[in-house]
Formats: sequence, C-alpha cells, structure tokens
Amino acid sequence: MSDITFQVENWFSCRKKMEWLFPIHWEEVGVYKDKIKLNFNDEEYNRLAEQGNLVIVTARDKEKVVGYHWSFLKNHIRYQDSLTATTDGFFLHPDYRKGFNGINLFKFVEKTLKDMGVERMVTGFKTSHDKSKIFEYLNWDRQEIIYTKYIGE
Repeated sequence: MSDITFQVENWFSCRKKMEWLFPIHWEEVGVYKDKIKLNFNDEEYNRLAEQGNLVIVTARDKEKVVGYHWSFLKNHIRYQDSLTATTDGFFLHPDYRKGFNGINLFKFVEKTLKDMGVERMVTGFKTSHDKSKIFEYLNWDRQEIIYTKYIGE
C-alpha cells in the first residue's frame, strides 16, 4: 500500500470517484438506516459548489479516492464577520486507517481552510465511532453534545 495524498478537489470532477465509498461510510455510521435511506441531494451540493461554499478534500492512493472530508463554508448567522467551516462528513476507508492518515487528513483540511480565511471549524462524529482522541491530539475544543430521535412513526 502506497502513501496517501490529500488535495482539494472540485465537487463536479470528483463526486463519481468518491461514490464507491458512500455505502461503506453509510453502513458504518448511518443511523435510522431502516427508516431513512441515503439519498444525496446533488442539486443542493451542486449549488453550494457553484457558489464556492463546498470544500472537498480527498485522500487518494495514487488515482483512487480512499477518503474525504467535506465542509460547508458560511459566515455564521450570529457571528457574521466570522467564516465558519461546518463538516458535512469525513471518512477514510478502513484499509487506510493506519499510522497518522486520519490525523494528516484533518491537518491538511485545517491548513486549507485557514488559508481560505476560515476562523472556526465545527465537526462531529457518531458516539459509536468515537474520534475524541484524534481531535484532542489536534487541539480541538469539545463544545457540544447532540442528541437525535427518530419521530417519523
């Protein structure tokens, strides 16, 4: 297995190349899978990408996309002078969760977003896949706990 590389990519050119990872990611961390199906709103992703409000970082092994981090950029509604990046999702294929690959993905994302003028990043993870050690290592601050409940039935 070769070293992986990280790069910022255009949503329109890499979306199909990432697609093989979506069901693996969903199977691993999706909630309410028996009630809510995975169904990307490509029209909205396309709109955000066209506006420059979607940042895609991929992890590649040669030409193959083996991971990603997506974030939405927006000036926060309560802090309108502060550009915030909110993570939509991050995933690294299990075969590549070795060494510092996950940490290096986030280091690359942090530098990329900082260079774009982002002041604050917000992300989360499923408690069933606790990533606290990674974020503590990267000096992130634990800020919130979020609860969800399915109320559709």
